[in-house]
Amino acid sequence: MPPAAAPDATILLATRDRAPRLRATLDLLAALDVAGFAHEFLVVDNGSRDDTPAVLAEAARRLPLTAFTEPSPGKNRALNRALPAARGALLVFTDDDVEPARGWLRALVEASRRWPDAAILGGPVVPRYPPGAPAWLVSHTFAAGAFAAHAPQPHEGPCPRLPLGPNYAIRAAALAGRRFDESVGSRGGAADLMGGETELLERLAREGAASVHVPDAVVGHVVEAHQLELPWLLRRAFRFGRTQARLHPDTARGGLAPVLAGAARYGWSCLRGPRARFRAGIRWYRARGERYQRIASDADPRRGAWLLP
Repeated sequence: MPPAAAPDATILLATRDRAPRLRATLDLLAALDVAGFAHEFLVVDNGSRDDTPAVLAEAARRLPLTAFTEPSPGKNRALNRALPAARGALLVFTDDDVEPARGWLRALVEASRRWPDAAILGGPVVPRYPPGAPAWLVSHTFAAGAFAAHAPQPHEGPCPRLPLGPNYAIRAAALAGRRFDESVGSRGGAADLMGGETELLERLAREGAASVHVPDAVVGHVVEAHQLELPWLLRRAFRFGRTQARLHPDTARGGLAPVLAGAARYGWSCLRGPRARFRAGIRWYRARGERYQRIASDADPRRGAWLLP
């Protein structure tokens, strides 16, 4: 029997210890409008200790889904585990906590045909905040960045802003021989580097890859209640600072003075209410992350342990 024809699109995602959220995402992926084109799902269990294997086994009975296991933590490592098995002409990346619109995948596939010279495509990401989320918090630019809000332009076409992790696609031909950098990206720790997809997309863009924004390819990004609490947001700011210093060392400050000034502002802000504390805390933790990354680049990262969140 001849081998099955290669699908038009391969959807890849990694997951770890979020079985209920993964099940909800897979239910929405099963409801996608895929009439007229072939697709497959590759999902990597990145060392889960919950019911994730059972969720994937059930999904594989109703979806063209292949499950992989990568026990060593690291989203980039997990995605690299699945990439060699991807057969689609378009490789579509998303997360286990998204709510894709029914026409999401179709919009990306059809746009890839309209823009044959574009190696990268992406669509809007809309944070789905829990009920009661404070308006002053979710309207802050840091919150938008923390939850991958992305809507750079209203029209379809070339876009100078690269897409974000929950919603982007790369032509398989453009990714040939390339992999995610496993030295960046989350490994499940509170102080991990972020930006695994950012590093890859920026690398492709430096090599001349063109990017197209597809406004009809919409995904919602689910925000859990605990992610709106200050400790989570401060750790996110630290990780963001680390990542900026790692990926863009020429623009990140990384000095000691911003850390000391930030500590003073944060201490004063604690007397002025939650809004002031949030704003001052985000600036301070970002400065700490940038400084830590500069120190951690040396032979002995323990020198920066006092900066860790």
